[in-house]
Amino acid sequence: MFHLHGHLGEHDSLVVTEDDYLDFLVNIWKDRARIPPRIEKALTGSSLLFIGYALSDWTFRVLFRGLVNATEAGGRRVSVTVQLSPLEDNAPAAKGRQVEKYQEYLEQYFGEIKMRVYWGTAHEFIKDLSDRWSDFTQGQNGDDQR
Repeated sequence: MFHLHGHLGEHDSLVVTEDDYLDFLVNIWKDRARIPPRIEKALTGSSLLFIGYALSDWTFRVLFRGLVNATEAGGRRVSVTVQLSPLEDNAPAAKGRQVEKYQEYLEQYFGEIKMRVYWGTAHEFIKDLSDRWSDFTQGQNGDDQR
């Protein structure tokens, strides 16, 4: 586990204020050695799951873009970001057809970097994931019984 924004046990590592956050972003991308090799390997060779970030939030976009640029795309597996609909997120494009266009744009943009967008709440995502896992394991058990 990598505490990207610091750890309570190491007070100097905490990213608390906006200035701390901006310094963190500048420094982490200027000096990639700040990302431990194990974490960089996990970022490039694993699927990532982002929950609780808004795609319309510039701080998330800067952080995410930095992660994408700091790691090689070749080995990265498909990742998922769980996002509220722009209507629920108070995003700028929250009217009628604009919502569809906004979602299509974000899906295309993130699709180019192997990121799928799940539109819904974290609770809905976890429920869907749990249901799919249950269906999958039941299918696996059914195959064993034949």
